[in-house]
Amino acid sequence: FSALYNVLPSERRAQVMAFNDGVPGQLGTIMSGLLLLAAGTLLARDQVFWLGAGTAVVCTLIVLGIRRQYRASLLRTLRAGLGEQVLEGGPGLAVFTGDPAVAGALVEALRAPQPGVRLMAAELLGRTSSDRAGPALIRTVDQDDDPAVKVAALEALGRLGGPPTAGPAAIDHLTDPEESVRVAAIHTLGRVADDFDRMVRDSPSVIDLVDDPSPAIRSAVACVLSARGPDPRSTLILDALLDSPDEDAVIAGLDAIRHLGDPRPIERIHGCMGDPAPRVRRAAIAAVAGSEASDALLPDLIAALGDDDREVRAAAVSALTMCEAAPPSLIATLAHGDDRLCEAAILGLLGHGPAVRSELSEWTTGRLARVLFLRQARLGLVDPAGPAEPPGTVLGFLAAVLAKREDRAVGLALQALTVLGAPEAGGVIRRTLKSADPEVRAQALEALETTGDRALSSALVSLLDDDARDVQDRDAVLRRLVDDGDPWISRMAGATGNERTAMPNTSRTLGDLETMLFLRRVPLFVGLAPEDLQRIAAAATEHIYPPGVPLIREGDLGDELVVIVEGSVRVVHVDADGTERVIRTYGAGDHIGELAVLRQAPRAATVIAEADGVRGLVIGGEGLRAILRERPDAAMAMLATLAERIGTG
Repeated sequence: FSALYNVLPSERRAQVMAFNDGVPGQLGTIMSGLLLLAAGTLLARDQVFWLGAGTAVVCTLIVLGIRRQYRASLLRTLRAGLGEQVLEGGPGLAVFTGDPAVAGALVEALRAPQPGVRLMAAELLGRTSSDRAGPALIRTVDQDDDPAVKVAALEALGRLGGPPTAGPAAIDHLTDPEESVRVAAIHTLGRVADDFDRMVRDSPSVIDLVDDPSPAIRSAVACVLSARGPDPRSTLILDALLDSPDEDAVIAGLDAIRHLGDPRPIERIHGCMGDPAPRVRRAAIAAVAGSEASDALLPDLIAALGDDDREVRAAAVSALTMCEAAPPSLIATLAHGDDRLCEAAILGLLGHGPAVRSELSEWTTGRLARVLFLRQARLGLVDPAGPAEPPGTVLGFLAAVLAKREDRAVGLALQALTVLGAPEAGGVIRRTLKSADPEVRAQALEALETTGDRALSSALVSLLDDDARDVQDRDAVLRRLVDDGDPWISRMAGATGNERTAMPNTSRTLGDLETMLFLRRVPLFVGLAPEDLQRIAAAATEHIYPPGVPLIREGDLGDELVVIVEGSVRVVHVDADGTERVIRTYGAGDHIGELAVLRQAPRAATVIAEADGVRGLVIGGEGLRAILRERPDAAMAMLATLAERIGTG
């Protein structure tokens, strides 16, 4: 049963661990005891010895067989282009990459016809200690026609630190037409050359790279020049890159600072962290991650947790996990931040669990109490015996927001359990909350013991209890929600009152909340939080299209999505002979133009308003793409819509 832990998907492993601690573990203990009693009663001491020796021999043969099969399996995996499965081996992979037979298989894989196989083989050879690795990688650098494979081979040579012929091989590729290959050759040369300064003097190609027009090339040269100590040429290159008005040049300069690990121009980096371009902000944060400068720029890193760009937030989280001074500021952020900021702060606390255990445990307990409040309120609004509230009513929207806030609060609490050192509890509890099976839900009780916190365990037990005996009537719930600290919950509770609000009257211009309610009818937006719906509603423009007027013309470059509020349209394609062919029709609540938003390509068909005309909401592509990047559930909804249209078309 323990072997199942490694072969099952990661999301099932915590459940297997909890199960193994129960029935199989107890059965194994009982069987071991019975075996010992039987052996002591029925067998003599020398018989027990030979029985154990025979078992050991069998186990040794099995292990040797596994090793031989692993080498063959590794080669088959590489040939199949499934190298990412090998990389999941973690530290255990080093044991096999040190095996000469495995190294031989990797050298053979460098000749495979598939570029992906050759690339993976080159990466893995850089982890071996085989004498065959260096010459094979040099041959790949010289002969392979795929730039990505060349880059992987050069980087592997750099990790190996040789052989001696690696330096000349890297110099030969300093003039490669591919910029990525030249960058890799520079970094490799800095690692394998015993006297890089002499090579700079003797090789015109190296000298020319100091003034190369490519920022990435100059950045790599600056890194190599400073790798053995301060170098005035490197300083001049970095200053020129950081002073450049070109965004790519600034990013290249920050990338060089990150590689050098010495972000001395703190003021420069501080300015870059406030740059309007998200790419520059990400590069500036990465430049200080893990360095002494991260403490000096701690307020900027904390502020970056609330950045609008998802990757900027991820970079800030990564930097804060390596910052020893971060925990107090992150705990303060939890107390005052919104859900998105809290999620980033919790991730930033990874590795700092012992230092913030009491504060984080208290915050998690409070978050679980909030979950119970939201659950009771949601159950009080929804009649379990009646039909579900339509998505276009304020009451239905409020119930959906409560459910989403509840799920979000649960997610944050379970993430906090990971920081507190109980990842198994978080995984098991998350699954049991979605299960109606009492036996599955009972697995959480054992996982709760890993928290080691009585108050937190009590709150978690309450979270697992789905008893709705304390549910109040709807009017009492609405009165409580009007005073809630969440502005959206409070606003919608006030708008709901004691009556159900129907869909807005589409004969007049839509207001802010009415637009949001209408958008919730569209499958693409039904799962979005009110904050995201408001962003879309604020950016949407209402247009009136008379009968017969095209909303979209085939071949035009469009970057907008149109949601039909009122009326219907027909989608047509004009054949080469000018014949108009109707593909399908759409009505109120449908959306059109999503392909142009995703592909940023010419329109594939013409969309024409039908006899009664059309009123629609036009949503700009850039704002919609930002939502799709930030909210995977919205992206999945759009993919589902596209798949359905392809299936029915």
